[in-house]
Amino acid sequence: NIEMHFAEGGGEAYTPFLVAGTGQATTFYVPNAPKRWSRTVSVIAGSSLLCTAIVGWLALTGGSGRTKMTDMMQTSLHEEELRFSGSGGKGGVYYNVFTGKGGSDGGSRCGPGAYLKVSEDGFSRCTDCPVGKWCYKDEVNTCPDKSTSITGAQSESDCFCKPGFFGESAKKCEACPAGSYCNGKSAPVKCPPHSHSSADGFGCECDAGYHGFALSASQLTCSLCPSNKFCAGASVSNCTDNSYAPPGAKGPSDCVCLAGYYRLDDECVECDQGKICRGKDHAPEACPGRSWSPPGSTDPKDCKCPTGYHGTDPNNCAPCDAGYFCLGGENRDAGAAAPGSYFPAGSSKSTDAIRCPLGYMCPGGHRDKVACVVPGSYCPVGSKVLKPCPQGYYCAGNPTDGPMDKGECECDTGFYCNAGSPDHPGNDAPSGRPCPPGFYCTGGMADKTPCTSAPGFYCAAGSATPEGVKCPEGYFCTGGSADKQTCNAAAGYYCPEGTADPAGVQCPAGSYCTGKGALHKDCDVPAGRYCARGGSVPRGNLCPAGFFCPGAATDRQVCAAQPGNYCPEGTPGPEGAPCPAGFYCTGGNTDKAVCTAAEGKFCDKGSASPLGVECPQGYYCPGGGSDKTPCKAQAGSFCPASTNGVVSPRGGVACDEGVFCAGGQTDQKPCAASQGRYCPRASA
Repeated sequence: NIEMHFAEGGGEAYTPFLVAGTGQATTFYVPNAPKRWSRTVSVIAGSSLLCTAIVGWLALTGGSGRTKMTDMMQTSLHEEELRFSGSGGKGGVYYNVFTGKGGSDGGSRCGPGAYLKVSEDGFSRCTDCPVGKWCYKDEVNTCPDKSTSITGAQSESDCFCKPGFFGESAKKCEACPAGSYCNGKSAPVKCPPHSHSSADGFGCECDAGYHGFALSASQLTCSLCPSNKFCAGASVSNCTDNSYAPPGAKGPSDCVCLAGYYRLDDECVECDQGKICRGKDHAPEACPGRSWSPPGSTDPKDCKCPTGYHGTDPNNCAPCDAGYFCLGGENRDAGAAAPGSYFPAGSSKSTDAIRCPLGYMCPGGHRDKVACVVPGSYCPVGSKVLKPCPQGYYCAGNPTDGPMDKGECECDTGFYCNAGSPDHPGNDAPSGRPCPPGFYCTGGMADKTPCTSAPGFYCAAGSATPEGVKCPEGYFCTGGSADKQTCNAAAGYYCPEGTADPAGVQCPAGSYCTGKGALHKDCDVPAGRYCARGGSVPRGNLCPAGFFCPGAATDRQVCAAQPGNYCPEGTPGPEGAPCPAGFYCTGGNTDKAVCTAAEGKFCDKGSASPLGVECPQGYYCPGGGSDKTPCKAQAGSFCPASTNGVVSPRGGVACDEGVFCAGGQTDQKPCAASQGRYCPRASA
């Protein structure tokens, strides 16, 4: 044990001790020592303390002569004594040379092994001679080349060869030969097996591939480096993770990667997915084609078709068909997508089904998405089936333009974009379509609106206003939002423009109407005929008495005949025809009337009076409505004209004397008898 006692003063102290045979120092450090302080330091049991240097201390009792220990700064401490007890015969008390208890060399201010040093405070103090030097009579001298000394060396003889060198004296130091070690004082010693000289020649180190450590080179034993480690002399280092090495590995390069790993810089990292790592120093190998392998794969058989693909040959992995998902490997999994979604090509798991995109419909199951290309229909996101285009929008559905969303209509007045239905697609153009009958359309995106037209009016296709237009001929229109309807008129009737009654109206004169929805047509009859009001045939009717009919499409007109004329049936002109014999005609539109002539009178053709005129010669007139009748007198008789009420009988009267009568209608003629002869009464 070493006891250190401090008197007054303070500061810091440190004490290195050399343990026998080790060449290593054990340091005892005292920070900020108080005025009165003591401490006991224990040394390793069984060792001997080389008590050869304590700077500023002089051994007066005990020990072996005047010996000093290694550097110990004590400039500000005032220690009175140091007591040492232990084996080796070096126990005793050491006194401080500056306390007056020690001795001094004659003639020098400092004793041998010390020199006078001026401190920062300006005072000169005796200081131990530094390492590598020797001091005598206050002079500091350097040890010869390749030699050194300990603190407090007094003469050149105190210098000795540096570790790693050897020699008989400090002036003959040589480098320690290879394969040996030199402590500087003794002869070279050969290094133990599997070891070599250290760089400084002071010790020995195990060869690469071996390991061992000892405080003394003589005690060094070098053993073969164990497996999975590498040895570079004294140290034993583990191979990096995921690598191995055989026994005797010399460095990290002897550690090779395990199968499934590859070297990256100084580490073995796990083989990346899609690659094969055979271990050792082989570089990673990529799986062929589109095949894939999990991380850490070691064999080409680990390469399989990746997710989203399927196939038995890793060189020919086929993309997963649309409508299916593929987990990789040989088979594709029959994943059924919900309606409105589908599995895109290359799907790798059941959750890869996605919503049907805009412009497509997805019936689900194993089917791929289908482009919506039907004009008037569209498919929003997530569509299961085609959707009819909604009102106010148009859906082109043009496959050349690709999938399209519905667009807002830009209709002109009289047009609209109708809403589609499952049976009828909607609009397919931004201009829309004509407004249907019974509705009016204001254009833009507006829908059609029921018409509010009056009876006899309707909203035709393309109507832009609610009042509509007049009902066309051949139809009847009840008004409101009703469309025009085919007329239901009977023969002789028709539906003119603006008709509200389905029975129509009577066909006008000069026309004929076949009924139903037929239009009325102008007649084209010959003169003397006409098409009466309500006519149904094109040939018309015979012009009635009292009227005249010019024909064609004109109506009958009231006769304006002069007296003695009349308009019988079929009269073509306004002058009519002469009144027939036996009748009298007063003119105008009156019909002929039976004559009321007395016997011997008759109403001749063109008669205007019912009394008639005298019956002419050659005729007989029974009167009344009879016409004059040709006389049928016998020879010798004749029919004279009726005069003064005389009426000739049917058979006439006897011919007068002096004339002769041939009979029949002939009048009596002068007699042409020769002389001597004469014509008696009733001569023939």
